[in-house]
Amino acid sequence: MSTERDIAVRLFINDKFNTTFGKGLFRKAIFNGTIEVKNPKAKFLIDLYPYLKWEAMAKNDMQMDTIRKLATTDIPTTGEYLFSWIVHYDASSKTKTPVKGYLVYSPETHEIHVNIDSPEFATCEQWDLRTHACKATGSGVPALIASTSDLAYW
Repeated sequence: MSTERDIAVRLFINDKFNTTFGKGLFRKAIFNGTIEVKNPKAKFLIDLYPYLKWEAMAKNDMQMDTIRKLATTDIPTTGEYLFSWIVHYDASSKTKTPVKGYLVYSPETHEIHVNIDSPEFATCEQWDLRTHACKATGSGVPALIASTSDLAYW
């Protein structure tokens, strides 16, 4: 399912993957990324984890409801899916606000499912997208991109 609203998802290889940030604490996100939507413009941040690590990060009732919903499907047990909670990012105030929603990425099929239900940021939609590998990679350059429009005109 997809909508008419333009979206761009950028996934970056996490350069800090498996490094420590405290005694016995490791960074486990395989990818970091952004989701940008247009009309009205909104930006969201994502960190992709394997299912068990992502599930353990649920912090509120909204996220627990999402886990219960996904538990009724075969998604958590089949394939090598990566999951992310979604956080709205306000660039002017540098505020990060968790929203109801999640992203699922399949490295095997190169598909992304984005589900955002955030009326406070005017985004209540779902998208199914195919990712494409970027030719150039490195620090600050996405490894994978998925979009519904030409990013040259973004």
